Amino acid sequence: MSDFRPRKLLRAQGVFTLAFFYSLSVGLLVQLVILPFVLPTLDAGQGLLKGGDWIWFQQEAVKLANRIHQEGWVVWELRPHGNAPIGIAAAAYASTGISEPWILMPLNAGLFAVGATCLYIMFTLITSYQLAFVATMPYVLLPSAAVIFGQIHKDVWSIAGIAMVTLVWGRFSAYRTLGWKDVGIQAALILTGVLLVWLVRPYLVQVVLVTSILTMLVVAWTGLTWRGHVKNSPQWWFGVILSIVLPLVFMQSLSGVEVLSGSGEVEPIAWHHTELIPASLDNALSQFAERRRAFTEVYPHADSNIDTEVEFHSAIDVVRYIPRALQIALFSPFPDMWGGDGASPGAEHMRFVAGIEMAFTYFLLPGVLMVFMRREIRCTTAVALIQTTVPIVILALVVSNVGTLYRMRYAYLQLLNGLGLIGWVMWIQHWNTKSRRIVG
Repeated sequence: MSDFRPRKLLRAQGVFTLAFFYSLSVGLLVQLVILPFVLPTLDAGQGLLKGGDWIWFQQEAVKLANRIHQEGWVVWELRPHGNAPIGIAAAAYASTGISEPWILMPLNAGLFAVGATCLYIMFTLITSYQLAFVATMPYVLLPSAAVIFGQIHKDVWSIAGIAMVTLVWGRFSAYRTLGWKDVGIQAALILTGVLLVWLVRPYLVQVVLVTSILTMLVVAWTGLTWRGHVKNSPQWWFGVILSIVLPLVFMQSLSGVEVLSGSGEVEPIAWHHTELIPASLDNALSQFAERRRAFTEVYPHADSNIDTEVEFHSAIDVVRYIPRALQIALFSPFPDMWGGDGASPGAEHMRFVAGIEMAFTYFLLPGVLMVFMRREIRCTTAVALIQTTVPIVILALVVSNVGTLYRMRYAYLQLLNGLGLIGWVMWIQHWNTKSRRIVG
């Protein structure tokens, strides 16, 4: 069975087209009208918002584009200073002769629309096409999305990649048989998704791989215990295994993968090895500790730092912090962070917007439990939960800044928001049906 039959393909194309033109229009509106004329105090020039890394990305991209014009393409590099958005923007500027961020908007809009389309198809595995469309709208319409696709941003790339990988595992959980064509589509999706993530955030490939392995265990277990009329095909099992092997081979082929905390030399942390767990796992957890300290020391005075005093010195410390990491991953910024002034320009506006979005999330999250209660889609829902909660908990173990975490978890949280919305609608429909039966 395939998601790519003509009628389904037309619906997916419709979602892509809508998301593309919406994000393109809003992005251009933000850059060319809202910032320079409506909110000039937040305008850093050239349609860029004050206080973000995109300002530096733009400056470096212009410098590199000028060098390309003078010395030729031999001076171009993909990740100047370790940041792919600089190299991509410079290539666009050098090719078009226009060094303005708005020239990147079609690319950003396309990537953002890819993420929307993948989420939509994922939701169609759980509910009707109409409700799947509605569940995709928080991803598209929330105000913070305009910053992601409307500025020179890493996350517009990684979000598209994460959505592709999530869709692959969602399809494996929903279908018990696949043809070779479907396996090829799965392989292409997961490899493209990993490539997009690696392009801007190489360290997240490791997170994607760990999450995929956990998901594979759940999917394989359901495959072995499936008691339906259709048995899992050999192609299905081959695709499941291939979806782990491809990212693993890809990651192993990389050299000099940057760490999650960014750059900067920090003092090694005193780590006490735990003999009760495998050495490889203990070493992996010690890397979490190193990266958390590095992140905190590189950004010691960031406006939205949280739990910066927390350090890990053993695997037990990491395990003890997981409940707190889950709380931060799902519910931050907390209500006491929704107002007040900030150190960066426009921080008070961003906090207000984040507060509205988090209040919306608080309302939707209970709906996820309602979706999980549906027996026939429980496996797909479980896969979606693994694909969302595991990565953001890992990120919360390392990233001690709420603002950074808020951006990096966007795709994961919007998948949860969509599931929650589906759950609430299912509950309302069930309640209405039950009420009509009682009245009848």
